[in-house]
Amino acid sequence: LAFLYGPPKKGKTFVALDIAMSVATGARWVGETDTHQGRVLYIVGEGVAGVPRRLAAWRAGRQIGTPATIEFLPRAIQLRKPEGILALWEKVCDYEPDLLVIDTLARATVGADENTAKDMGEVVAALDVLKSTGCCVLVVHHSGKDVTKGARGSSALSGAWDSALSVAGDT
Repeated sequence: LAFLYGPPKKGKTFVALDIAMSVATGARWVGETDTHQGRVLYIVGEGVAGVPRRLAAWRAGRQIGTPATIEFLPRAIQLRKPEGILALWEKVCDYEPDLLVIDTLARATVGADENTAKDMGEVVAALDVLKSTGCCVLVVHHSGKDVTKGARGSSALSGAWDSALSVAGDT
């Protein structure tokens, strides 16, 4: 379970797409880190309209096309609703991705209180179910108003992730 977090408009989705496309194509990430080529399922919960532009920029910069090993779902799936987690579970079991990207946690948990361990504990349980399929689950999340304090919300999230990457790019 990995988290990628940062303030709004600082490039979180582009970094997540860069990771996803690197895995899908087997390209080195950021030109330096080897990746294991695999299937990617990317849940685009916000910023759907901007994804084609970001993909075009990635392809132009890398001079690589979009592979058949990546699938984009242009809608948020609710991780706190049984029908949402079941639909995603079935998709993951059918597609068998090596990497599942959920962009963003806020869109996948509408109505949840990010600051309560109870609500975020339910989300972590859902993420653990998805992770149990054998794929890496990468969750895109926002930092709080004070970016020095890390990802926003309950410590149940930071206690659950296996790794985290903070994005703090210039606008």
